Amino acid sequence: MFDAGCSSGPKRYDDPVAVMNAPTTISRSRIKAMRQAAVEDRDNPDRIKGLKEIMMGRGGHPLSVRMEAFEELLDYDAKAAKATLYYRFPTIPSRDLVEALCKRIADEGWVEMTPSLIRSLSTGKPFEDLRERPDGKALLRLHSGKTLNEIVMDEIEEHRPGVLEGRWRMSAWELLHDRLGVPDESLRGWLSDESNFGKGDSFFDALHRGYAELGVIPETVEEVKWLEAIQGEGYSAWWAKCREAVEAIPAANRHDLRLRHLAVLVNVKRFHPDWMSLSREALYSNLVARLDGRRHYFSGIVGQGGGKPMNPQSLEEWEGVLTWADLLTLRLADELTRDESIRDSLFALMAQDRADTATEYGGLLDISPNDGRTEMIEFSPRRVANDTRYHASDEMVERGYTAPFHFHLHVQEENNRDYAGPGAGDLNYANIMRVNGIVYTSIDKTTLNVDYYEEGKVVVDLGVISGLSTRKGLNQ
Repeated sequence: MFDAGCSSGPKRYDDPVAVMNAPTTISRSRIKAMRQAAVEDRDNPDRIKGLKEIMMGRGGHPLSVRMEAFEELLDYDAKAAKATLYYRFPTIPSRDLVEALCKRIADEGWVEMTPSLIRSLSTGKPFEDLRERPDGKALLRLHSGKTLNEIVMDEIEEHRPGVLEGRWRMSAWELLHDRLGVPDESLRGWLSDESNFGKGDSFFDALHRGYAELGVIPETVEEVKWLEAIQGEGYSAWWAKCREAVEAIPAANRHDLRLRHLAVLVNVKRFHPDWMSLSREALYSNLVARLDGRRHYFSGIVGQGGGKPMNPQSLEEWEGVLTWADLLTLRLADELTRDESIRDSLFALMAQDRADTATEYGGLLDISPNDGRTEMIEFSPRRVANDTRYHASDEMVERGYTAPFHFHLHVQEENNRDYAGPGAGDLNYANIMRVNGIVYTSIDKTTLNVDYYEEGKVVVDLGVISGLSTRKGLNQ
């Protein structure tokens, strides 16, 4: 271990850069070596690289050592040091360092750090008061007199070039919805103002077109990507179908449309056009009648570990939350799931999944545009983790932009009824990706339970379906 703290220790180091970078050097010796290197070996690339690692890395350095490294970087090249801070600040692992740097940023008035601070803010834990976080406090000090909502919106309106900045901008947009709670009404007014658009800003123009033509406002990063994708090359026919479907429904039912509803609307308009004019009350009553008398399994884990569910799973308990488009989506989910060919395919896939203990199986449910035949499209997982996870591939996500449902199976055991519902990871996936999800759970050898789920931890149990050997009718 390097230690220059004792009176008998060396006054200077033969190689101060090596000492400051050595993992076994104690803190007071590391600081002394950093200061010596700044004088004697100032331009050594290993010194600069080491300072960055000491400051930002995951080594267990105390705050005094990390801040000393930052001061040395500022002294050597302030512009480069601030650039390093700008790009790496959102990933700093040390809470103490974040607090110290936020105070320094605010004290120095480094307004140019605003995008990085917002990106950091977007990684906050649920239920935190963002105004009390160090990054939130720094933003409020840098932009005195403004609220966090105003600061974030101002940054979104600032068009900065660069791929990373583009991703941060999407994260800021998600922050407005997810954590700052900016109401859709406020954004509708902004998105309706033509003066905000048509200036060569593809991000804004995509948002404006999505709202103006389809009535949708993306809320998450993944939804923004989705909206931008379907405005791109190869999707013009799909966009036209979405627009026609939206225009076909009564104006009162367009208010709460989401991207995940578009494929539902397109398919319902073509294959079940009479549903499009149904009122919310009629859709709800129809679903209640369809679900009445079916066997349901409400004891699944919507959290972890089995047993009592953490939130409701019956249609009646979600009546006040489900929108007109949600109820239409549920009606289509129930229709597709009870299609005889799909049920046969599901039970065949169940047998394959149970034999494969490396991963869960899943994919998409769609309707063939040619003949109206229900399609179950299986996708290999993006990565194989274990038999309690299904990781959707990028290919599946992209194909899902035009499909109404993502699905996967919970069939590890023949009797899996204690897990009859989406897990915490499934609900998190729905919140992030904003898709319509269906999970099929094995109840016994010839029975699957069906649960629909969506953003906001909404879960509706659609009852059971039976395999060929015990099938007694489509509405069992």
